[in-house]
Amino acid sequence: MSALYRNPVLNADWPDPDAMRVGETYFLVASSGHRTPGLPVLCSPDLLHWEPVARVLPALPPAAHFNLPRHGAGVRAPALRHHVGLF
Repeated sequence: MSALYRNPVLNADWPDPDAMRVGETYFLVASSGHRTPGLPVLCSPDLLHWEPVARVLPALPPAAHFNLPRHGAGVRAPALRHHVGLF
């Protein structure tokens, strides 16, 4: 018997997601554009229950440039990789 789940599993805007599994844990990173802290990282034990665990970028240089809204600028389409214990 299969379980039923209500979509969306992630009830927010997580554009350009990249996901991977390390051991028994899934990780996801998404675009953050011009917003900082940027590049949110989430983790899940089952692809259904996600928890934010980190932000990769504390700021976007040059800070003076990104102090104003820069729609369409910033970080887009990140990729997540894991090698020798490092992401």
